[in-house]
This record gives sequence, C-alpha cells and structure tokens, in this order.
Amino acid sequence: MFMRGDSVLCPETLKQCVIFWVKDFTFREVYLNFGWNLNISVSDKDDSRLLNYLTAPNVLIWSAVVASCAIPGFYDPADLMMKGENGEVISYYPSSRGY
Repeated sequence: MFMRGDSVLCPETLKQCVIFWVKDFTFREVYLNFGWNLNISVSDKDDSRLLNYLTAPNVLIWSAVVASCAIPGFYDPADLMMKGENGEVISYYPSSRGY
C-alpha cells in the first residue's frame, strides 16, 4: 500500500475523532466563547497559512486540524471547511484537487 503511494492512515477516522472532541466550532466561536486565540498552521505545495480568529474566523477547527495533519504517505490532503452565513458547512476555498 505505502509503496503504491497510498496513505497508510485513514483521514476519515481522524476527522471523526477530531469532530467528537471539538464539535463544529469555528476559530471565531472559540475566541468569543473561551477567549482562546487558537492558531493552526496548514500548508500545501504552494503556500503556508496560519489560521486563527483573525485570519480565518469562519473556518471549522476540525477541518484545520485534519488539513494540518496531511503528510504525504500518511494522511491524504484535506480541504478546509467553513460555516456559511446560514450555518451550513461549505468549502473555505474551491478545491484545487477537483473534489
């Protein structure tokens, strides 16, 4: 499996575990409710970003955690998700991977 370029760990299991613990909180909600300035860094082949309540207030923390764990060969890349105006979960930015 690893030799074929497949990831060895299941990103869906990671996602469900993180959602269990952090629910659907956004960076803004964590700041407003708990006073925490939580920072999570994510990167891809083109750029790195520091996510927090100032730079990405509506991003769901679970999606930032899963995206930050994306290491080639271990976890597949993951898209950042956010809460839209009506509370719906939508993509933070269009996927460059086409899904």
